[in-house]
Amino acid sequence: MRLSNFNSGGTGDKDIAWDAIAFAPGDQSKLPEVIFGDPDKSVEQPADDTTPTDVSLSVINGTGPAGPSATSAASVAAVKAAGSGSFVEWCDAKPFNNHVQWINRTEACLKEHIPVVISNEDGEIIGTMDFDVQAEIKAHNDENGMNTTLKLVPTSATGVATTAPVTITLAETCAFDCTTSNVIWKTPSTWEWGAGDRHVGDAQMGLFWQQARTSELVGVTWKLGATVAGAPSKNVVAVSTDRYSQLRCDRTVTTNPGCVFEYYKPTYVMNAKQFPAAAAHAWLVQTRNNKYFGRKNGGTSLTYMNRDDSTTTDSRNVICPPTPAYIRRTDIGMSPELSSSGEDSSACDEFAFANSYQSAGMPANKDGTKPVDDPTK
Repeated sequence: MRLSNFNSGGTGDKDIAWDAIAFAPGDQSKLPEVIFGDPDKSVEQPADDTTPTDVSLSVINGTGPAGPSATSAASVAAVKAAGSGSFVEWCDAKPFNNHVQWINRTEACLKEHIPVVISNEDGEIIGTMDFDVQAEIKAHNDENGMNTTLKLVPTSATGVATTAPVTITLAETCAFDCTTSNVIWKTPSTWEWGAGDRHVGDAQMGLFWQQARTSELVGVTWKLGATVAGAPSKNVVAVSTDRYSQLRCDRTVTTNPGCVFEYYKPTYVMNAKQFPAAAAHAWLVQTRNNKYFGRKNGGTSLTYMNRDDSTTTDSRNVICPPTPAYIRRTDIGMSPELSSSGEDSSACDEFAFANSYQSAGMPANKDGTKPVDDPTK
């Protein structure tokens, strides 16, 4: 414990009589010295951290990122050089390989290497054309429509595909309770490998959640086929979302529909410059509580609470009850500089947030994960 007769607005030339201080016995080694400066009211709220997460199966299974394939560098360069534009701008730079994928809250980037098999009318395979495939999904958290792009980079050809023009056919499907628009090719859909044609194909479609229910999981599949000399081959699955890259569409929080990638955990960035005391409080709870609530690295994510039988105020009143006066003073943010009066006051604040199931004020019979009955203990 340190005492001082200095404060942020004083000169230290007055005699101060300090009150008594009581020390409770116990192990306080987990409580570090926390020092922070005065708040800067001019600092704007930082943007959420939307860094894409690698949700390829190799990462999910613990073996690590797959890395680039043998054709990846050339294909990434070709996509960038094509300059056809992207719904997911950061996707172009990601490496190609077999079923690799990245997501953030509203965007997905899937990459694959696939052979399109060319068959004759008797079903015999007469050639192949291989592609590095890039699929992009752009969703919106405030509407039910989504945009998709499929980019095709030819990497090799065999048989009839080396001498005859190959026209790629594309079909896109989504499930469940979802419809698609017509395919719009922004580039030619025919390749003449023997003539040196290596252009990057680009096809776009729209997806629409139909809202038959208040919440639905939506997956997307692209199928590719080929036509040579008027003979079509059967479309086969080229690339598809899985449980880690599927969308969740709902109108649960608001009446307006929206779609997000459910597996992605968004990161809220606290404004530690404007609210240093509140940020220090959250940091202390995150790092010194064995649950590590809301801690991005090594912790557990907070889960948004949206119930008809419980509100944020209900949870907050358990942690900061009006009687006795554990007052939550929203106007000072735990710093007198933020108060309209410029004066310090005792205040109560809580973390984990009161609108989460991890709030200590959320009872167990309403799915609270760490309830407390008496906030004074």
